[in-house]
Amino acid sequence: MFARKPSSLTGENAKPDLAINGGSSDGCVVIKHSTEIGEGPEGQVEYYSIYMHLKQVFVQKNQPVYRKTELGSVGQCNGNNAMHMEIICDDANLKKLVGREEGDLDLSKDGRMDVVYGDMHFYLPAGATFYGAQPSANSQTGAGTPAYISTTSLFISMRFEKGNCKMSTRQENPEILGEYTCIGNEIIETDYEYNLYKAATTLANRNEIASSAMYELLRFGRVINIDNETAIPAGAAPHWRRVNYPDGQGWVNLNAVSIKKYSDADFPHWMGWNLIADDATPDSQCNSPTLLGWLDSDGDKKYTSKELVQVLGQDKVKERLSRSICKFPTEWEVATLNTRYEWIKTESDLLETPLDTDQYENFIKLITALCFWAEAG
Repeated sequence: MFARKPSSLTGENAKPDLAINGGSSDGCVVIKHSTEIGEGPEGQVEYYSIYMHLKQVFVQKNQPVYRKTELGSVGQCNGNNAMHMEIICDDANLKKLVGREEGDLDLSKDGRMDVVYGDMHFYLPAGATFYGAQPSANSQTGAGTPAYISTTSLFISMRFEKGNCKMSTRQENPEILGEYTCIGNEIIETDYEYNLYKAATTLANRNEIASSAMYELLRFGRVINIDNETAIPAGAAPHWRRVNYPDGQGWVNLNAVSIKKYSDADFPHWMGWNLIADDATPDSQCNSPTLLGWLDSDGDKKYTSKELVQVLGQDKVKERLSRSICKFPTEWEVATLNTRYEWIKTESDLLETPLDTDQYENFIKLITALCFWAEAG
């Protein structure tokens, strides 16, 4: 852990640069977090949390920090009672946390086996078959003519809550790239978890499969404990669930050969998660084509401060941004300050009133006084 005691903003020992623009506290704490989210080396992760603008710091450098430990008290930022907090990690640990470094989830294979938690998810490519009546427990196909055969990709989520199992279906919005919408309301199977062992035992006996393995198939969509259980390959035993499809409901086999399985640990893009690393510019501006595409409300590929303020106030945009993991240069490194901030001296559609030379120099003095990157090591 790194801790920097705050400098005084007033009196003989005050740092004049911190008084610029109304006054900002420079008390800072950086905590290194080490935890396990899964099994084996890929389940061991490290990340950092940063707490800036503290007027008091209650912890010491290299001190172990435990849950609910008081780190300090909120100070000032530009004359306002406020603080800054962020969570960061390097590329290697991002890959461990999310399962990938950028882009969408790979739909050509199942999700991770060594890190599994939360809701379960299923990718159904076009051509998935749905039946109106519930098939027999050990049948690989339904009876009669299918009620529906999908023409586009569908994404099924299986969520457990208070013993119940809730199934939801999503599909991509054809008009908005990367946006996925729910089809109908959740289908709730009451007491599913309470009846799961009995259902697994019955189905296992009919398919001559170990009941513990069948339990995992019904709970996780696949066998997770492959070190101690015999895996159930896709297509070897059915997993029939009633779900929504466009304009209807039906039964689909979630263990069919073409279907891929994931969990929340895979950060599915259809659940809103986005890994954005397409900004190649070294400054602090957002020049990511992906993010700018979301914010271009009129589609003219030009951006004004008025347009951005309006778009960023929309609930749908805020929800999308809340699940975006973005890569950008740290704010707290002195050596790169001018590279990152010289753009604020030039007028543009986004900056109608740039800083003059004196204002920019004061700005750099203030940021320099707050930086800690080299000091923290």
